[in-house]
Amino acid sequence: MKKSNIYLISLLSSVTLFIITGAVVSVARGKPEKNENSFTQKVPAYSYISLQNTNYYVSIATADSYEFKVYLEKDVEQIEIPYTIKGDTLVLSELPKERAEGMESLQLSLPLETLNIIAKSSNIGFNEFKGSSLKLELDGSEGYMRNREGKGLSNLEISGTNNSNFDSHLACDSIRLNLDKSNFNNWGDTQFIEGKLINKASVTQNNPGETNLSKDATSQIHYYYND
Repeated sequence: MKKSNIYLISLLSSVTLFIITGAVVSVARGKPEKNENSFTQKVPAYSYISLQNTNYYVSIATADSYEFKVYLEKDVEQIEIPYTIKGDTLVLSELPKERAEGMESLQLSLPLETLNIIAKSSNIGFNEFKGSSLKLELDGSEGYMRNREGKGLSNLEISGTNNSNFDSHLACDSIRLNLDKSNFNNWGDTQFIEGKLINKASVTQNNPGETNLSKDATSQIHYYYND
C-alpha cells in the first residue's frame, strides 16, 4: 500500500475518533443547567403599585396570592427585597447599586383583576398578567406586554410623560391615552381608541376600530389595517 494512502486512512481514523469522543463527552455532560437562583417572599395584600426609580426589572404575574419572586445572578446571596405598604399601595424604590447589580428581575405575583400602577423611571413587564383591566401612569418609564397568554384586555388606560414608552401585542376592547412626549405601540386589535397627544408624542395602533385621538402639530398617529 502506498504511503499516501496509509497517511489518508490514519487521518480519517483520527477524525472519526475525535468526533466520537466529542459526542460521548457531550452526552455525559448533558444539557447545560439553567441558572435559576431565585426565592419567594410573602407580602401583605395591596390594591395599587408605586414604582419609584426601581433600578431593576419588574414583572407582573397573576397568581392566587401576594408574593415576590426574586431572580438573582448565580451565586448571589438571597436577601429580601425592601418595600413599604402605604394604605393599600405597595411602594418599591431604588436599591443600592451593589444589590441591584446582583438581581436579574423581581416578579410581583398577585390575584388582582384590575391593576393600577404609578411608575417613575422604572421598567415593567406584563406578559403574565391575566387580568382584564390595566391603568398606568408612566413618568420616564417603559412597559411591555408582548407575549401575553390568554384573553386580551377589556380596558387599557395609559398616561405617559417624559419619554415614556409602552409596547404591546394584544387585543384590547378599549384604549385611552394621554401622552406627553411619550410613545405607545400596539400591534393587537382594538375596538375603540381615544385620547390626546402633545409634545412629540406618538401612537401606532393596528386595526384601531373606532378612533377619537387628537394631537398637536408635533405629534404623530399611525394606524395600520391588517387582517
